[in-house]
Amino acid sequence: SRPAYAEEYNAMIPVVNKKESVFFEAADIKDIHKVMILQKELGFNLVLSNVSKVAVLTNEVKKLNSPIVLSLNLPQAIKKDSADAKKKTEEEINIAKRSEEAYKEWVSQAAMLEKSGVKFAFGMKDVKAADIKKSIKTMVDNGLSETQALAALTTQGAEIIGLSSKLGT
Repeated sequence: SRPAYAEEYNAMIPVVNKKESVFFEAADIKDIHKVMILQKELGFNLVLSNVSKVAVLTNEVKKLNSPIVLSLNLPQAIKKDSADAKKKTEEEINIAKRSEEAYKEWVSQAAMLEKSGVKFAFGMKDVKAADIKKSIKTMVDNGLSETQALAALTTQGAEIIGLSSKLGT
């Protein structure tokens, strides 16, 4: 008799034949590392999706040659509290400085990806509609070109999902 037929296996044939990409949600550095190892081992086409933190891995992601769907869910800007600056301990000052640096790195990621030539689109999972424009403006204010911001919202997203002939313009 014939072996059992499983439709879910057939769904993976285009992936194995490299005609379709696998979208992996990889929000943080640890997840990105895991997916990169899996992709290297299995050789499928990969799209890193809902990525929040990628700045420190920009060179590795570029070598991977996989597009990214960068989350527009940005952290709140850090407010400087100059009134109590004299009362803060050295440790509190250092923590505040590291927090500011981490925020700056986070909101500069899109610019880093653009400068490195990594293809990316913006993802809107878990983002409030009212925050989309603000997030994009924050990224542009931190080095992302307006042209690339528009492409990440339109044409590159359509290209990443394989629908550039129908969507994105």
